[in-house]
Amino acid sequence: MLSDSDIPAYDREMWTGAIGLSASTDPRRYSILADMYASADERISAAALVWICLDMMKYSHYSGAAESGLSEIFRSISDSRVSDIMIFVLEYLRVIATPPKADDKTLLNDLRDMGASMADRLGNASDSDDALRRMDRLMADMPEGYFDKLKNFSEAQMRGDDVYAGSIGRMRAFPFFRQLPVWLLPFHLDRSELASVVDSEGVGMATILEKLPMLCDSDKYALVLSLANVPDNIRSGMLAETYTSLSQLSQTDEGAEMMKVLEAKQTLRAAVNNYLKNIARILASFQGADSLGIPRDSCDAVRLMALRDEELPEGYAAFADAVAALGFHEEAANLYIPLQHDCTDPVMLCRMARVNAKSGNLTVATSLYLRAVANGDNSLETAMALARVMLDDEYTFYSDEDGSIPKPIDVLEPHMAEGTDNPELLSIFAEACTAADDYHRAAETYYNLDYILPQGDNSAKLPLARALLMCGDGIGAHDVLTPLVSTNPTIETLLVDGIALWESGARDNAVETIMKALPLCGGDFAALGKKVRDEISRFARFPETVTARNSSMMLLPDILAYKVYGSRFGSLG
Repeated sequence: MLSDSDIPAYDREMWTGAIGLSASTDPRRYSILADMYASADERISAAALVWICLDMMKYSHYSGAAESGLSEIFRSISDSRVSDIMIFVLEYLRVIATPPKADDKTLLNDLRDMGASMADRLGNASDSDDALRRMDRLMADMPEGYFDKLKNFSEAQMRGDDVYAGSIGRMRAFPFFRQLPVWLLPFHLDRSELASVVDSEGVGMATILEKLPMLCDSDKYALVLSLANVPDNIRSGMLAETYTSLSQLSQTDEGAEMMKVLEAKQTLRAAVNNYLKNIARILASFQGADSLGIPRDSCDAVRLMALRDEELPEGYAAFADAVAALGFHEEAANLYIPLQHDCTDPVMLCRMARVNAKSGNLTVATSLYLRAVANGDNSLETAMALARVMLDDEYTFYSDEDGSIPKPIDVLEPHMAEGTDNPELLSIFAEACTAADDYHRAAETYYNLDYILPQGDNSAKLPLARALLMCGDGIGAHDVLTPLVSTNPTIETLLVDGIALWESGARDNAVETIMKALPLCGGDFAALGKKVRDEISRFARFPETVTARNSSMMLLPDILAYKVYGSRFGSLG
């Protein structure tokens, strides 16, 4: 009966949702879902696909998945239409596994406030030219960065990201939403609960709303029901203005083009995105949602692609890239594993390296970057990325038993002649010099970096002072830090300056300077003492840097404790 095309699609989609919510592992349930997936109606097919994949995420590890026929149905889909599985995984990651961003809600509020402001400031315009001039002034007065935020929001909306989850998605105080099945109802104008809106001037707005792809069905019901609860006189005025605006819009070329887009047949991806948003609203706002057992693990979703026995399908690399673009780096790194062995494309190797680096697989990232270089990638960008990963990976040098892995300083050296005005390159190269124990060159590089940085950017001064200390130049380190300590002291700058003073022989000034950091540690001397010991360890970890003059640095914590407590043993109370 559910496959009968004579039955309205609205009813069949509603029944598909009810079958999906039943959470039964009865083979007959999966047989029905398989039939619905084969439907020519994209929305019905999408609903069935979602429930099949969600159940496969839950039950793939259990024998029941095979006994119920679920495994066979899933295998049939992945064999014949694996792209549908990819669509489900990407939309699941986008909608269910990605929490709503705070910026989305903030921007929605900004849009609302901006709209109210424009309405107020444009409402008194005597003619259209005056209104346009006022609009130009409003655009010119837009806060800096607002257009970028709006652009990002628009792009996220076009991708299908759930940008409304934090606002519209939580409007669920109406009695309409007390029953679980209604959260999956297709949006339909003929429902009696919407009559006060759609049977009046609101019919035009509701008709447009019905076709908007960025809002899921549940959100559309929430919006229209919120209008239904507005007092009649206010609602009538609002809807009358909206109706007039829509009528005027429909007469323009832009309006006709917009309607053509809205009237277009919904794709399977859009339908899956819509259905998962409905489920996301259940998970976020329906009391008792946890008892439904709907999986929320991104790894389980991506693992669906690993359940296939066949060779990698067409589009697999692009699918892995899309997972990475959504920010699921660990999952993408696992997807890349089958692609790594035979890959010789430096662009792809770098892409896989970046994702592995972001997921913390630094050794794998180093190997992939090195292969990219071996396959002809001599770019500065790749050299910097490789050096950065190697510097962040403490095991890089320990694992290089035969000396076959280049050092970060060697990776960057060929690019230094062309990068003397590149702050990022200088910063990484200075770190590489420090890692290679070449402190004089590190100090020189940090000095050059400090020189080219914009006025007021003092980010190179602290590492420069540390490098000078490693060279035994305490006076030079103190001179570098003096402007920072006198104007905007931090715990780190005070400690390094104190150690620099100690190393240069000004012991009393050193202790006094370090004690100035105590209030910044909340008065906690134990915390200050630990920071002092950690800072000293930077300069004492290499025997050749510990001279008879600066080895007394190791006494600093005891001297500080004596100054505070009258005993080098600290507080005995």
